Amino acid sequence: MWGLVSSCIREDYSDCTNRYVVNLSYLGDGDTEIFPQKIKAVQMFVFDSSNRCIYQTELTEDEVSRQRTMLPPMDEGDYEIVFLGNPYKTEVKGLADCTSFDDIVFGSEDFWAERVVSGNDSLYLASMQQSILPFSSERHISYNTAYFASSHYDISVEVVGVPSAPKILLTGVSPYTDFNNVAAVDAQTDYVLETVHDGVSKATAKCNILRHLDHENVFLKVLDAEGNTLASVNFAEFLQENRKYIDCSKNEVHIPFQVEFKSLDEVEISLPDWWVMHVTPDFG
Repeated sequence: MWGLVSSCIREDYSDCTNRYVVNLSYLGDGDTEIFPQKIKAVQMFVFDSSNRCIYQTELTEDEVSRQRTMLPPMDEGDYEIVFLGNPYKTEVKGLADCTSFDDIVFGSEDFWAERVVSGNDSLYLASMQQSILPFSSERHISYNTAYFASSHYDISVEVVGVPSAPKILLTGVSPYTDFNNVAAVDAQTDYVLETVHDGVSKATAKCNILRHLDHENVFLKVLDAEGNTLASVNFAEFLQENRKYIDCSKNEVHIPFQVEFKSLDEVEISLPDWWVMHVTPDFG
C-alpha cells in the first residue's frame, strides 16, 4: 500500500494522501495482549458515511503477524472500518445491499449452503471510526487502534459410559452474527457436532457457537443411532446452575459439558471434574 502514494511530489500535492495506520489489538478479559494467540487471519471492510462497503481485503500474513495494517487512499470524510478475525470457513452476507450494520451478517459457509453445520470458526470482530483529513505535508502518518471482541463461545462435550459414538446436537443456536457483533435473535438452527469415540466408553466433541443472547431455547442433546434422545439439557438452566464457573459476559467463554450414563436409566449432566478443579469464580 505504501506504493499507492508514490505519485506525490513536493511541488504538487494534488495526488498526495496522508497515511493511516491501524494497529490490531485483542486483550480478551485482561490487560495483556493476546492477539497473536487467538487471531491468525483477518478480513478488513471499509464503509463510507452512507454505510456502503467501498473496500474489502484480506490482510497478509505479515500484517497479521505485525498486528498492523494501513488503510487504502480515500477521499476526505468519515469512515467505519470493520475487521473480522479467523474467517476461515465463514461467509459474510449483505455487503451489497446494506443500510446499516444490522444488515451485514456472518456465519458458517455450511449454513449458507444449507449443509449440515458442525460449528463456527473462532471468530472475533473489531470496528473503529476513522476521519480522513486533507493532506498535510507535516503530518504524513496517523495511527488508530482496532480493538477486537469475541464473537463466539467455546463448547466441549464429554459423553461417558457409551459403547459407541452417539450423535451430539446443539439445537436452537444462532446461525449468524451481525457487524454490531450481535448474534441473530430471529433465526435458529441446529449443529451436529463432530464426535470422536475412544473405542471403550467415552465420546468427545468440540465446536464454537456464536454468542446468542437468549439461552432459553438452546439445548444440548445426545441421541442414539436411531435418533432417540438419550439425554438433553437446556443451556439457560445449565448456565444458571453453574454461574459460579461460567460467565458469558466475558470475551473468552468455555462452556464444558459432561454427560455421564451411570446406567441405562440414569444419566447425569454436569461440569467435568477437571473444569471445577481448575476454575474459580474469579477466573479471568
